[in-house]
This record gives sequence, structure tokens and C-alpha cells, in this order.
Amino acid sequence: MADVEPPDGGFGWFVALGTFIVFFVVPGQAYSFGVLYVEFLDAFGASKASTAWIGTLYFSTGVVAIPLSMALINKYSHRKVMMIGGITSSIGIFASSFVSSLGQMYIIYGVMTSFCHWLLSVPALAIVRRYFRKRLSIAMGIGVSGTGAGQFALSFLTQIFIDNYGWRGTLLILSAINLNICVAGALFRPIEVYHFIKQRNCQNTIDATMCSISSTQPSLKTTETRPVTVSDVSLENNIYSDCKRHESEEADGSESMVIQNGLSEHGEEIRDDVAASDHNIRRRIQSCATELRNFLKGGFDWSLFKNLAFVLIIVTAFGSQAASMAALTHGVKRGRDYGISSLLSSSLPAIMGMAQFLGRIFWGIVGGVSKKVKPIILYGGSMAVAGIASIISIHTTDYTGQLVYFIILGISMACITPTYPVVFTELLESDRVDHAIMFYILAQTVSTMLSVPFVGWMRDINGDYDIAYYVIGMLFIVAAICAFLAPVANKYVVKRNEEKRKGTTCFVPSRE
Repeated sequence: MADVEPPDGGFGWFVALGTFIVFFVVPGQAYSFGVLYVEFLDAFGASKASTAWIGTLYFSTGVVAIPLSMALINKYSHRKVMMIGGITSSIGIFASSFVSSLGQMYIIYGVMTSFCHWLLSVPALAIVRRYFRKRLSIAMGIGVSGTGAGQFALSFLTQIFIDNYGWRGTLLILSAINLNICVAGALFRPIEVYHFIKQRNCQNTIDATMCSISSTQPSLKTTETRPVTVSDVSLENNIYSDCKRHESEEADGSESMVIQNGLSEHGEEIRDDVAASDHNIRRRIQSCATELRNFLKGGFDWSLFKNLAFVLIIVTAFGSQAASMAALTHGVKRGRDYGISSLLSSSLPAIMGMAQFLGRIFWGIVGGVSKKVKPIILYGGSMAVAGIASIISIHTTDYTGQLVYFIILGISMACITPTYPVVFTELLESDRVDHAIMFYILAQTVSTMLSVPFVGWMRDINGDYDIAYYVIGMLFIVAAICAFLAPVANKYVVKRNEEKRKGTTCFVPSRE
């Protein structure tokens, strides 16, 4: 892949705004599921564990969708994946408003809608990393703060919509809100196009010398020096597709000619009868098979699991997400069990969302500005605080106690999302960070798939949430311990690799 220097600002802030919109809509709806969960209990008359499977399926489909999204953005672009995912997920939410049984809700909302939603998380985070390096923590903080803002706004709005239009009308409104994802996708301009436009604008200025001085960021570092012509075609489709075509040709080792404007490299027109030959058909079948195999491999980098520090961070993702989503999804129901009114209970995830919104911006700035506090300390410390607060919340059964707990939980969880990409950047090579983010989100989906129905099952068995929230607190604490052990493991891995490198170094005589 061509090495592109991130601008660390400029149009990158609009990209961060697009990420904010995506996380406002998608996780905002997911974290507001606790409000819909109560309505689904009354509408379908099923058990708490069975109804919780809607949320479980919502997160479990990420196991398939997240690796696929990584392969899709490698094959096409962040923008195209975002546009398609936004349209199809809106159709899924719209269709779920017409279901008449819990099984239909499982398929349409729990599988179809969630699959399209999970295609969006990886490109929304990965595109920010393409535009930022030094200010990555700040940009991530701004982008992912949309989760808190969406959770705050959509929790209140969902309850208001339900009171006025019922849960079916609420889903219709949410499907319209979901289309804003397409607006965010329009902002995800490929970084190659950004640099090309910047370079072209410099070439068109009157004073070329001044332009060359002011343009300090290098463009694509490729070996080709031939200028790219975009006079007769769309700029973005030509530049981005040309870059992707060259990358796939180099990866396959093919020696096919580069086609431009319907002409071959020798200036001859492509003949239709060549495609009809048996030899060419076999070559095309083999090429398609190879391309499909490479496409599927593009979503995984299993060698990351040989790194102990990476494995520990994945464990923290599993534990912290399992605990936070279980606490959030069942928080409204636990509030009602404590005798808190439905309106006040539904306000708890909304207030937690506002705490996350403000907290993610704050922690993003702290991580980007402060040089004394290491990101891993913030990352692990926030989990430890959340674990202690979860255990204490069992003994605070009034609204004030639950409110304080959700605020602490929101601030603590706000530190995790903008911090973990920075932690990966410090622990791993740059070209492996996107794959690490993909595995991190994948671990979160698996943990949510297991934890939410498990806590619902414990509530049905024990009659209350006390034991379940003890388990939630311990999950946070174990995740914090793993986070603090990650730097130690990373030093061990680095030392071991250096010893292997020294042990395998040998003298190779030159040939005369």
C-alpha cells in the first residue's frame, strides 16, 4: 500500500465529525436498547432471557460482520462501505416495525439490522487513523464521543417516542434518523484523493514557489512518476480505484496490462473476442478464486495472537465490554425493581450517555496533551474504578445512588474507547493497528453476546440483580489487571524478539 502522510488536521476534522455522526447513531441506538427491551417484554410476553436475545443477536452478528467490513474497506473504500451499510440498516429498522412475533424480531432487528450496523464501526475508526497521527487521541475522542451524545439523546427520545407513538412508530422514526450515516459516509474522502487535490491546487496557483514552501506534507510515496489524468472521469473514482487496482495487481504478481480510457498499454483497443477463448475463461476463474481468497484473508491477521501484550488487551476488551453492556442493558429494569419510576429509570442510560460524551472529549484531550500520564494507565485505571463502583451500587437502591453509579460508569467507560487505539499504536507496528482494532471490536461483540442474556438468566433464577452485579464488578477488575500487565508483557516480547534476532544472525560470504 502506498505510504501516505496524514495531514493531522485540515479536512481530517470533518472526517472526525463523520465518525461522531456514525457513533451517535449506531452505538447510540444500541445503548438505548434497554428502553426498547422493556417494551418488547410487554409486547411479546416472553421471559427476560428470551427477550434479551434480541440484544444478544444484535451484538453476535458482529462476529461475522466485523471481519467482513475489514475485508470490504481493503477491497473498496471506507466511504462505499459506510453508504451501503447506512441504507441497508435503515431498511432493516423500518421493516422491524412491522413484525408480529419475537422470532421475526430476532431475524430482522437482531440479525439483519445489526449485521449492517456492525459493518460501520471499523471503517469509522480506521479512517480517522489515516488522517491523524500526533493528534490521534484528540480526534478519536471527538469521534467516539458521539456514542455518549447518541446514548443521552436517543435514550430520552426513544422513551418520548414510545410514549407518543408506541414502539412501532419509534422504530419508524429511528430508521429515518439512521439515514444520517450516509451523510457521515460522504465525509469519508479517501486520503489518496485528499493529497491529490492538495497537490493539484498547488500546481494551479500563480506562485508555484510559495505553494511548494507552504505545502509541507508529502503526497503519495510511490515509485511511479507518471502524472495521473482525471479530465474525463470522476476524480475520486479514478484516483482511488487506480491506487487500489495497482495494489491488487502487485499482490497477485500479475503481468496484466494497465487499462486507461479503453486503450491497452500499447494503444490497441481491447477486443471482445479475447474474453471468449477457453484459455482466458480459465484464467479469469482462477483470478476470481485468488481474489476471493485474498479478500477473505484481508479481514484477519492471526499472527497478532503471538503477541502476549495484544492478547491481554483483547482480554480487557472482552471483560470490560461484557460488564458495561450487561450493566447498561439491565440498568433500567434494575431501577424498576428498586421501585424507581419508569421515566427516572429510563433517564439513567441517558445521563450515562452525557457523562460518556463529555468524558470521551476530556480523556481524548488528556491523552493527546499530557505526556506524563501513559494511555495504558488511563485505560486500566478506568476499568478498576468501574468495577469498584459496580459492586458498591448493589447497596445504593435509591435513584440518587443509581444516578451516581451510572455517571461514574459513564466517565470510566468514556476513557476506554479513545485510549485503546493509542495503546495499540504504542504496542504494535503501524500496519497492524487496523487489524488489532478489528479484533478488539470483535471481542466486544462476543462478550456482549454472552453477558447480556447471562445476566438476564441470573435475574430470573435469583429474583434480583445483586449477584449479577458482583460478577460485573469482578469482570471490570480482572480486565484492569490484564491492562496493567500488558506493558510488562510487551517488554518481554520485545526482549525475546531481540534475542531471537541476535541468535539467528550469521555471516553470509559474498559470491565472487
